Amino acid sequence: MLSAAVLITAQGRDDSLSRCLEPLIRQADDLRGEGLCSFDYYIGSPSGGPGAGEFLPERFPEVKIVRWDGADGWCDSMRHVWKSASEAAEYDFFLWVDPEIELADGALGTIMETSALLRNKAVVAGSVCSGDGTLVGGGRTSNGRLISPDVSVPVPCASFDGALVLVPGTAYEALGSIDGLFHDGGGDFDYGIRAGRKGILRVIAPGTIALRRHPALPRSLTGRERFVLDRRSRGVFYAALHPVLDFAVRLLRRR
Repeated sequence: MLSAAVLITAQGRDDSLSRCLEPLIRQADDLRGEGLCSFDYYIGSPSGGPGAGEFLPERFPEVKIVRWDGADGWCDSMRHVWKSASEAAEYDFFLWVDPEIELADGALGTIMETSALLRNKAVVAGSVCSGDGTLVGGGRTSNGRLISPDVSVPVPCASFDGALVLVPGTAYEALGSIDGLFHDGGGDFDYGIRAGRKGILRVIAPGTIALRRHPALPRSLTGRERFVLDRRSRGVFYAALHPVLDFAVRLLRRR
């Protein structure tokens, strides 16, 4: 049987985390029961930080809580959780899950079926919508624009955000974890760009398969992080020009 580590950073509300875990674990148990894949759950939170999830051990005893002292940006948190999971066992997959999303019925099966269709070699992103049906997360173009999923077949993408992403073990072997340059934002998108440079296929699973009830928390980028991300995704010329364009736009808005 294949195995997967579910990686979650506990930076959201406890009620959201509970609504995220319930359908996730239920669907994972179904896949395990069918002999397709087993799942372990790792939830990371800095010691004493937000979203520590004190209710987890009692309500979700199968969840492993990863704690550390230090920064609590999304990229920092994901690296700590991923390191803990990769040291605990040799997994076939790593599944990033934003604690603020809720999986639609059959979502996990759709992701795993998409992966199997591509011989478990592709990174698979899941599309996320808001309550009014607006697409708010998933696969993206090289300039960061969201790509709408097809209802029945996988759609190629240049990269993705970190809301719902299945990373095969082969990709992890080639890329490692999220680049240590990034501390809060940018590391998820950069991961997809680096995967492309290694010739790893990135696709969007069919359909919109998750719901986000609350707006995504803003993630910050330093100037250096922005430059590196732009250079890797769109080239040195754009990376150098981007700050100038941003300054021009802000200047025009003030007039």
